[in-house]
Amino acid sequence: MAFRPIGSLLGGANSGAVRSYIGDNSGVFQRHDAVTLEAGSFVVLGTTGVRLLGVVLGAVDAAGHPASHTSGSTTTWTMTSDNETVAARRLLVQISPFQLYSGDPDATIGTTTGSNQSGYVSDIVDEDEIDESTAALASTTTNSAQLHLWGVDPNDSGNAICNIFESLFRGN
Repeated sequence: MAFRPIGSLLGGANSGAVRSYIGDNSGVFQRHDAVTLEAGSFVVLGTTGVRLLGVVLGAVDAAGHPASHTSGSTTTWTMTSDNETVAARRLLVQISPFQLYSGDPDATIGTTTGSNQSGYVSDIVDEDEIDESTAALASTTTNSAQLHLWGVDPNDSGNAICNIFESLFRGN
């Protein structure tokens, strides 16, 4: 499930900060993947330790029309090998660090002390999972962290509520 938008720290369903960016050549993106930008401002999948751009909500073609999905999928888009220069398919990315998500951890939530509580921070393992083992108390850690944790999602007890903490736009 990756990072499903569930609300905003500012109130309401979402923070409304959706921007479009050209996807990386041959990139494969799914709805709700965490992403960042590479040199040239092309979207790539998020990985441990990088500042995050946001979360993919959809894709459009060069003319702004909904992009066709990868064959057999309703939530995946595969970019062409010349996407950066020719096809120019764009990903719609929720970029607000105030957007709340329900995120899947890579292990049982609460395995690491505090990973199921508000006031902790953590990294991602990859574009669709929280690294459960890196959870640390936000007020005492000297490490950077990609996500701020807000406790267990009441609608999915296996997920954590989180928002982007180490953002390209906030400079954390």
